[in-house]
Parts: sequence; C-alpha cells; structure tokens
Amino acid sequence: MIKKLNFSRILLMASFFVLFALSCKKELANENPLEEAKNYYLNLTANAKTSLKSNKETTQNVTTDFLWNKSRLFKFSDEKEVVGTPVKVTLSNGKEAPGSYLLLVYKKGNEFNSLIIYNAKNDYFNGVVCNSDIEAAFMVGQKNKEIKSFTKNTDDVVSKVSKGKTMVRDGSPPVCIDWYWTTYAYDDWGNIIEIISEVYLYTTCTEEDGGGGGGVDPIDPDDELNCSTANQEADASTASQNISSSIETSSADTRTKTYKWKFLENAFGLWNYTSTERGTHKKVGAEWRWEKLEHVIHGRNGTVLVASITVSDVVFEPTVGIYNAGATLYFNFDSSFICKGVPGGISFSTNVNSPVWNIDY
Repeated sequence: MIKKLNFSRILLMASFFVLFALSCKKELANENPLEEAKNYYLNLTANAKTSLKSNKETTQNVTTDFLWNKSRLFKFSDEKEVVGTPVKVTLSNGKEAPGSYLLLVYKKGNEFNSLIIYNAKNDYFNGVVCNSDIEAAFMVGQKNKEIKSFTKNTDDVVSKVSKGKTMVRDGSPPVCIDWYWTTYAYDDWGNIIEIISEVYLYTTCTEEDGGGGGGVDPIDPDDELNCSTANQEADASTASQNISSSIETSSADTRTKTYKWKFLENAFGLWNYTSTERGTHKKVGAEWRWEKLEHVIHGRNGTVLVASITVSDVVFEPTVGIYNAGATLYFNFDSSFICKGVPGGISFSTNVNSPVWNIDY
C-alpha cells in the first residue's frame, strides 16, 4: 500500500512538472520580440502591396524583400524596444533601389505599430548601427509619417528632405517631387480597401520639367557610382596621430619646435585633416623645459571630388607641463552632397586629444 501511494505521488508530481515546463515554454515563445514583430507585420500586410507614390500623382511600383534573418532589437533612451528589419527594395525596371530602408516595429501600449525609415547611404542599416542612430531616425520618421497631404506646389525652391534640412537651388526653380512609402490593402478582386501606412521618405529634384509625367523613377540607379563616391568621401572619424616634429628656431636658452599631427580622417583613406602647433622651450640650468604651446594652422590633405567637406569653429586648448605638453582640439565637422536631389552627409561637433609631446621629441 505504501509503495502504491508513493508511485501515485510520483506520477502526480511528474505531471505537474511537465505542465509547468510546457507553460513556461509557451510563455517564453510569446516573449520573442523579433518573432512577434514579424508575425504582426506579415498579418498586417497579408493582402497588401507597396508603392513609392509622389505628390506629382505618379506611382512607382516596387518589390519589397524583408530580411527577417537580419532583424535586430534596439532599445531607446525611453526604454522603448523597437525591432528593426532591413528591406531590399527593387524598382519596376528590375534594379535594386539605392539607399537603405528599415522597417521598425514597436509597441505603443498594447498595440503594435510600424514605420519605414530611409537613409541615403547604401547598406547603411546592415552595418554597425547603434541604438541612438536608430532612435534619431525613428524620430524623423515619426515626423515624416505626419506629412500626409500631397502639396500641389511642387516647384517651390525650398523642399522637404528626410534629413531634416532644406535644399535651395540657385537660378531657375527646380522641379521637386516628394516621394512617399505607401502600403495599400487590397480585397480579393484587387480593389484598394485602405492605405495601411504612408510615410514621407525623400525629395528628388531636376533643373527643369521634362514634361514626361508618369513613369518617373524616384532614384536613377545609373547614378549609383557617383552616389557611392560621395558617400565614401563624406565619411569621417577622429584620430590622434603624430606626423612630424622639427626645430623652427634655436638659441642658447630658447627654442621653438613645430608639431604636426592628424586629428580627422576618412575611413577610405581619401582625405585627412592635420593640425600644426608651435612649442616654445626654455632652458633652465642644463635642461630644457616647456614654456607654451600654440596653434598655428590646420588643413585638409587629399582630393574630394563630389562631397562638400568643412571643418569649422576650431578651438585649441593646450595643457603644458614641465617636460610634456599636449592639447585638446574642439571643432565642428560637416560633409554634404546631393545625389539625384536627395541630400546626404554627416555633421557633428567633437573634440580630440592631441598626442603628448615630450620635451625631447
């Protein structure tokens, strides 16, 4: 009797653990944000098609391929979790559209929402992109999503751009077209039921109206080479690298030396910025000591063909000791270009610590 009772208890406990394990497994499966985002969007667009629609009443049908295997989870500063999925966009002529598209899926309360964001750089969202980059693009995309009315005044010299700036052309007014990512829901007979989403992406401009009307490509893939060159030229990252030092003047108890170093460079080696400083040394007894360090000049080396690149508002703050000296260089950087009317480039303000120069260097 005792053995039978123990065996019954064992069966009961085993059943309990099996049910508990299954419930935990189901709960964990439901908490997979990448899978939830995919299921939500596939259900939302089960009977839908995507087009690039313009305020000129032209439509460019596109094919979209959502790269679900490359989905990533981003966490914003307000603790919002957003799933990002790169999208390959193919134009009606069979060529892949330049630039980068990313589907964002997020929750607002208990409801799912989606948003498409765009970047002029090819393969941008497949690279190493941090949470803050996506959050900034998300905020711009949210504003662009609010732009729903198609203005008829398409010949304005000032035009909206997805970067948040305005583009102004001199001379004759250009013809500018605003392009929107539009997802339509269809019924079984191919009739449009509703617009699921509509987001402003970018603006393309030409110098004069070709009079063609429909069939306008939002981006001309033939210009991708120039766009790729501009993207490469516009890239920048800080550096702190010694280049040279040389004696400028010298006397029995005073000497000056020039120090040249690199503080900004292009990742593709196309250009760099260098700074030249003047150090004054004074002899105390039998040894040389630092007296002061001054900024002389800075400039760019290399060739830039497509992009516009500037370094401005340079501030030089030296730190001078007895035997060593260095400085912190503050500056603003801006690179910009226009590819088929779509602006690109980067802008930032930063500072770089110079190398530390010993009195004997």
